[in-house]
Amino acid sequence: MSSSNEKAARSYLWSLAIILFLAFGLIMLLSWIVDPLGVLRDDRGFPTLCADGIKTTDDRASIPLLPLKTDFNQAIIGTSRIKRGFTHRAFEKNALGKTANLGINGLNLNELHRLSMPLIRSEQLDTLWAGLDFRMFIMLKPAKMEVYEISHESNNRWQSYLVGTLSFTALRETNYVLRHFHNCRTPIRDYRGFIIKGKYWNKRNKALNRKQNQPDYMERRGRKLFDRFSSIDATQPARYQYHLALLEQLMKEAADHSVQLHLFINPSPPWYFDILERAGKLDEYRQWQLDIQALIQNAHHTAIPPKFRDFSDWYAHEDSMPPGCHDSFAPPCPFYDFIHYRPQVGTQIVKEFQE
Repeated sequence: MSSSNEKAARSYLWSLAIILFLAFGLIMLLSWIVDPLGVLRDDRGFPTLCADGIKTTDDRASIPLLPLKTDFNQAIIGTSRIKRGFTHRAFEKNALGKTANLGINGLNLNELHRLSMPLIRSEQLDTLWAGLDFRMFIMLKPAKMEVYEISHESNNRWQSYLVGTLSFTALRETNYVLRHFHNCRTPIRDYRGFIIKGKYWNKRNKALNRKQNQPDYMERRGRKLFDRFSSIDATQPARYQYHLALLEQLMKEAADHSVQLHLFINPSPPWYFDILERAGKLDEYRQWQLDIQALIQNAHHTAIPPKFRDFSDWYAHEDSMPPGCHDSFAPPCPFYDFIHYRPQVGTQIVKEFQE
């Protein structure tokens, strides 16, 4: 290769490297400005493009970061039932201090355990609420999210910067927010994980209302839930016992670190139990209730025994549902669908623990 060709090749490579460096720097800057995972807030040092809060729908990317930058003394954790069923108001009305909502879509027992342990050990919490679902104990899913150890403030801040703005996940979610710009000005969840009523949720609820007005909506949703339960083999004792052991370990860890546990079984509408029965899982559900109660009884000797409520029977019978709720999930029905309850139910759950 001639000298001129070598110079041209080197010049091309340097130009390409500079362009890639500038492009990467621009993406980093956009991630810092957009803050898709809601970790920066006042730390950006200049006016932001987006409002403070979580702007991504990926709960497993955003929620584990909340404890690194958020000051709270209580947290509630569970599946999307917790995410959608509890608001700030439920805890503020009962003067329960600063609370975070760590509800994650499809959370399984492994993930609940992994996310709760660093919180309990951090000496940040005095109370941890956990909503329990039957499917948590019979699903076989590997934990899919990163969980971060909570330590001194400077290290927590560095972790939140690194993951919240410089990681591949942050770059991916920045791209998502820029494509769905309404999430930028009105985030999906606030910096404590509670849902913010805005364009995202308004659009989602309108779509849900349209579906609920279709005559076969309840039948189709019920069939989908039936297929889920029918496909799960809940008879494998090793899997089930392992998940019970994780919950038992969580209770012991909470007692050892002087954290009060509020455990409860989520309420469900009567049609949920009809589907369980048709899928051949109702007897296993009842046995699961007994097993949870036995774990609670065994933990009564600890210094801070867990408080437990089983709310599954609140709406288990059709005569316990409000009028007009038998053929539609539209208000005043206390449920959005066969699984998720509305915030007024979450408020009543909190109130029950205070009585």
